[in-house]
Amino acid sequence: RDSVARVDVYDVSGRLVRRLWDGPVASGERTIEWDGRDSHGRAVAGGVYYCRAISGSRSDVRKMVVMR
Repeated sequence: RDSVARVDVYDVSGRLVRRLWDGPVASGERTIEWDGRDSHGRAVAGGVYYCRAISGSRSDVRKMVVMR
C-alpha cells in the first residue's frame, strides 16, 4: 500500500554514505539504482556497502560490493 519510504547506503562502519530516497511511494515494486557515489558526488572506494530500505513497518538490508 502507499507509504513513506527511505533508502540509505551505509559503509561497513555503519556510516551513512548516501540517502537514495526519502519520501512517499505508491504501492508496488520499485527499482532504485545507486551510481556508486557518496552524498557529495564523489566515487566511493571499492568494498562492501549495505543498502537499507524502510517502508511502513518493513525494513530490509542488502549487502552490496563495489568493485573498482
